[in-house]
Parts: sequence; C-alpha cells; structure tokens
Amino acid sequence: MKHNVVPYMVSKGVGHTVVPNSELQYDGIFISNGPGDPIMASKTIEGIRWAIKQETILDIFLGKQILALAAGATMYKMKNGNRGMNQPCIAMHTQNHGYVVDSNSLPEDWKTFFERQVQRSSTQRLVVVPGTTFPFGIFLEKVNFVSVRAEAVLEIIKKEKLEGILASSGGQTALSVGLELYQNGDLERHNVCVMGTQIDPIIDTENCEKFSAKLIEIGETIALSQPTTTCAAGRRLSTRWCVAKDNCITVRR
Repeated sequence: MKHNVVPYMVSKGVGHTVVPNSELQYDGIFISNGPGDPIMASKTIEGIRWAIKQETILDIFLGKQILALAAGATMYKMKNGNRGMNQPCIAMHTQNHGYVVDSNSLPEDWKTFFERQVQRSSTQRLVVVPGTTFPFGIFLEKVNFVSVRAEAVLEIIKKEKLEGILASSGGQTALSVGLELYQNGDLERHNVCVMGTQIDPIIDTENCEKFSAKLIEIGETIALSQPTTTCAAGRRLSTRWCVAKDNCITVRR
C-alpha cells in the first residue's frame, strides 16, 4: 500500500491494524494502487476471486485491475505506456502505467463503468521543442522548432487549431508559457484545454506563499522562512533557527 493512502484513510476515521489476511474479521477490503504487472499478483487475485461474493471491496488503479482479473477479465500491455492524465508518455521508465483491462473480456454480468474518451480518439499530436532531446518519431506526428514563447505557441495554436496543450512537460519554460497563455485569455479564446497538471496547481506551486499554505492545509511540515532585504539581516534571522552558512541564503533581486 502506498504511504499516502494510510494517512488519508486515518483522517476519515478508519482504523488500521497490520495482520495476516487470515487473522482478522473485517468490514471490507481495500485494494491499493501500486507498480508492476497486475497478473503477477496471483495470490491477491485468488483471494479477491473468493472475496467478490463475500465482502465489500474498494479499489484504486492497480486494485481495479486486480479486481477485473479476479472477475475473469484479461489484461494487455499498451504499446505506449501512460502517465497521469492519460496523455502519451514522454520518458519510458518504471513509473509509466502500461497495463489495461480488455473490456471485451469481462464476464456478461460485468460492464465497463468509465472509460476515457481519449483512449478511443485519433487526434494529431503536436509538440513544440526548444533545443532539448526528445524521442522524435515515437509518439509525435509533427514537430515544430520554434522559440518557446507565448507568442510563438499562440501562433501554432491558431495555425494547427490545437485542442489542448501540456504545460507540465518542458520544465519551467513550459509552465511559464502555459501560465501566460492562460492569464492572457488565449486558451479560453481558442477553446484550448490544459492536459495533465492544471493551471490552478501550477499557480499554487509557482508561488512560494501559496505553496506553503497548501502544505499546511494537508498537515505537512514546511521549513521556516521569512523575507529579508540584506545578507546581514538574513544571517541574523537564520541564526535563530539554525547554524547559518553563506551558501544557504537565497538572494532574490
């Protein structure tokens, strides 16, 4: 089980006791998300196959795949794995989600409740590349070599009639350009949606004060901070918290 699942369930008043699955009477089963090929979880699949008719079952991501396998469905590996909001992945690594349930293999008394429409769409994907490495020809149908500025991206949006942009891939440049297009009203004006990480979270993470406030809202610990206008004042302030060193002071002009 991923760590974040535990504090979330505790916050909802759910108690936790770690025991072997044969040692406790329980009210329901929660199958968590996790990495890897769900077919490899043979012991869990076998247990869920029995529990389907006996218990209340909740699940998320990998858990849903395990539930489908327990019901008798089959899985297949996608040609290109997906990450986050189901957009084509850019870097292939262990965190990419590459497995999907074959909905045609579900038993007659089971049905697909939700499926992203983008999985069945065939749209042209365009990418704006500044001078960085990218796996050309693997996921892309068209590449534009331009200076990554809001004005240049806007011209491509108009020319290609784009339906969406991905601001969360491309580092600080992509974040800044996506944010500028949003704030200028260009995205709304041309009916362009933001895929992946949305603008509001980008704004919150780009602003130190807003980001700190969000962390406090969820009970996370943050480092103490306070703005100063001189290095001397910064050293005096930091000595109240820790041993100050010259290389630990960030200066913003």
